Amino acid sequence: MVDPVIMTPTHPRWSEFIGRLSRAAVCLHTADHARALLGEMPGIDVEGSLCALRELGGDCDCEIVYGVAETGRRPTP
Repeated sequence: MVDPVIMTPTHPRWSEFIGRLSRAAVCLHTADHARALLGEMPGIDVEGSLCALRELGGDCDCEIVYGVAETGRRPTP
């Protein structure tokens, strides 16, 4: 079941979030860009989402884009 307030690859607004995050000019090895973007999305639990993304391997903005997003796109066997 998808939690409507937690942003993960199964969330209906994931494409919007990851598309915007992937446009960040540089990763500062923090999740500051992700935090700001999530804060602009009404109804999203920012800290809960960041915690869920960390559990999926996304400790910083680039790991969310290139790790979590790519993993989320792979079909399960």
